[in-house]
Amino acid sequence: MKLCILSSAVLCALAAPSAFAALSPADATDVAAIQGTEREIILTGASAIQNNLLNGLTSICGSLVRMDNSGNIRAYLCRNAAATTTFPGQNLLIHHNVSGGSLNSVLATNINAGSAERQSIIANFSTCTASGSNYTGCGTGAGQLVSAQSMGGASDVDPIAFADSNVYTPGPTYPVSVSPASGAQVFAVVANTILYRKMQFQQGVTNDLGPVLPASCYDGTNATGTVENPAGDIAGDDFSPACQPSISREAYASIADGPASALKNGWAALLGAGITGPGNNVVKLCRRVATSGTQASSNIFFLANPSSEVGKIAPAGGFTTVAGANGSVIGSSKLWWWANSGTGDVLDCLGNANNGTGPDGTAASIPAGVGGALSVGSHYALGVVSAENDWRTQTAPLRTNWRFLKIDGESPEATAAHSTARDPFGRVIDSASRDQCARETYADGRYPFGYEFVIVRRTNLTAAQSGFIGEILGDGLFNPLSAAAVQPSANCNLISDNPPRGIVAKPSTAAGVNHVANPTRVAKGSSNGKPYQPIVFGNQGAEN
Repeated sequence: MKLCILSSAVLCALAAPSAFAALSPADATDVAAIQGTEREIILTGASAIQNNLLNGLTSICGSLVRMDNSGNIRAYLCRNAAATTTFPGQNLLIHHNVSGGSLNSVLATNINAGSAERQSIIANFSTCTASGSNYTGCGTGAGQLVSAQSMGGASDVDPIAFADSNVYTPGPTYPVSVSPASGAQVFAVVANTILYRKMQFQQGVTNDLGPVLPASCYDGTNATGTVENPAGDIAGDDFSPACQPSISREAYASIADGPASALKNGWAALLGAGITGPGNNVVKLCRRVATSGTQASSNIFFLANPSSEVGKIAPAGGFTTVAGANGSVIGSSKLWWWANSGTGDVLDCLGNANNGTGPDGTAASIPAGVGGALSVGSHYALGVVSAENDWRTQTAPLRTNWRFLKIDGESPEATAAHSTARDPFGRVIDSASRDQCARETYADGRYPFGYEFVIVRRTNLTAAQSGFIGEILGDGLFNPLSAAAVQPSANCNLISDNPPRGIVAKPSTAAGVNHVANPTRVAKGSSNGKPYQPIVFGNQGAEN
């Protein structure tokens, strides 16, 4: 007899293979056999590790079938989980909903039946359409997504950061345990390509600071910088670390904070004197929702919030979203912001800004009050995403219209080995070579933006369920680092890339898990999972 562990009779009603006609007969039979049993695992939380979780499952499962409802809601059929100690050789069904981000690894565990905080999962797979070896469009019919209690997941930062920000109140409603994970997630400031090109041009010409980037980085014909020329010749090295424009920590903080900053009255402070932005000079910020660990990381890093009671600054949009449209123009500051549920939504927001539309791709979603003639290709936009993301590997064209920026001259994609060349101000000039795993400079202690994530688990799970979540968010992301170094793939997006893109292992006492033995994969130090504490170098290996 099957045990229905989910709070919906719909799942058990759909257990018969005939409900899954769109899946192959074998897939339908295996999914039906798992639903409602101990082997159905429901995960929520950080969207920053979504693709890396997929890679982790690839390492644990004998074979894996991916079933998508949307960019934020997925399910995986894991056959022959031979690499696990919890379900050895068994088939599993893993749900992963990253809507809302990190804090939903806690909130969606709410014990109150019917809680609005619970997350949707795919209950009926009859609408799935084969797409190569995977499926898309799953659960798109009426009632085919159901609300379910999460078992936990990953959070980019310790949930204490959300409690300190008054986003939620810990208590018995959320029966979870929090444990440190084995590594850190690297984050980055990103700009849509319209703004990237503008900054690249501005930093490559003579100005008050002198040229920061080689003039060859910008191949357009624009001579004044007052009008963007995205149709210019784009060479392959234009987006390399050597050519990435830089934003200062202070400049991004001025954009990401509340409405008081004078910077948000125009773009001159970022782009240089005489350079103004389009669309009435509105600063367009594609931020995340308050429950997002990416947003919490941005708040802590740029705004000292909530890490400093004295100096903390409220983020643009506060800690809540606006009813209806999440965009808002605040006072005369002309700050335009949009609280995006998932990382993919941020990338869509940036891409649509490139097209001169609102974040959902329509002119109607441009918030009231912006005013001015907003022409196609005229919108500048910024945001923060995890370095797991790579515009080069995006399959949706809209999500390729963004690029990484340096922070205070340090690139998340530069190699740890700096060039010996320096500019007239003594700054190291990065080479065109790229760290496709986007972690070397963070591991080396140079690039500053990253936080150690944690594993969240509901306290009333079975031992096997709890153990599996620990495995997939631990060993699934970190293969034994004491083994011979694995050469990264073209864009560090295979499970053999150890750890995967944008993830840095914490140093430990295990053999080989130190910076000296693995300088491109293991950080020099750790904050012990505490988001407010600085990285303390230690356990580096032979040099200690």
